Amino acid sequence: AFELRRRLGDRTGEALSASTLGHALHLRGRYDEAADLFDRALSLRESGEDSGLQAQTLLNRGHLHRDLGEVGRARERFSAALELYRQVKDRNGEAIALNALGILALDVGRPGEALEPLQAALALREPGSREQAVTLTTLGVTFRQLRRTADARRAYTAALPIFRALGDFREEALDRK
Repeated sequence: AFELRRRLGDRTGEALSASTLGHALHLRGRYDEAADLFDRALSLRESGEDSGLQAQTLLNRGHLHRDLGEVGRARERFSAALELYRQVKDRNGEAIALNALGILALDVGRPGEALEPLQAALALREPGSREQAVTLTTLGVTFRQLRRTADARRAYTAALPIFRALGDFREEALDRK
């Protein structure tokens, strides 16, 4: 599909294929190949034809940087994705980018910095959704690291019935720890 889209001159389709293939390679641990494909997708999308797709690629590239321990570059990509999601008024994308920024702050031991983006992400999450419950759990972890145990307990307690209602017993079990 990737080569066909290139031959047809479908730049948006080519960029989407490159980003999708890059994501798959990232998950398989083939980081250099994934990085090349993400960069290719970004260069094809810089024309601004589809800011939502560009934001998704920036987010994917940010996750790759995070996995490689490149915190500053990951933060730059997540922040750029956040701005694009806001421009196209994609609330779900915005929440995903905010969540990524919060988790990145937790990764480097800065729970105080994680709080604001995670709370902003929570406000954008659909009530009763798995995403809301996961964000609540991440907030619980953040509060626990900040030694705000009552707030952590409230976040976990709010997430638990959502996981139960969705039949997500794996997350329910993790949330009860």
